[in-house]
Amino acid sequence: MIDELLNTKKAAEFLQLDQSRIRQLCIEGKIEAEKIGRDWIIKKEALNDYIKSTKKPKKISLEEIAEKYSKTL
Repeated sequence: MIDELLNTKKAAEFLQLDQSRIRQLCIEGKIEAEKIGRDWIIKKEALNDYIKSTKKPKKISLEEIAEKYSKTL
């Protein structure tokens, strides 16, 4: 379980973001974390949850939509 706890530096490496951005996401509550003194402690599961919440849906063209719905008519 200890392996699954990360500080902001390790979380930043994991998400490939700047450490200050990780702290801001923790403050905003977008990444679930606990503040201990000046440091944030983050569960790896919380980072995975953040990744899932930020995935953008696949964009499809109007042609693809028209093709999909013309087959159902």
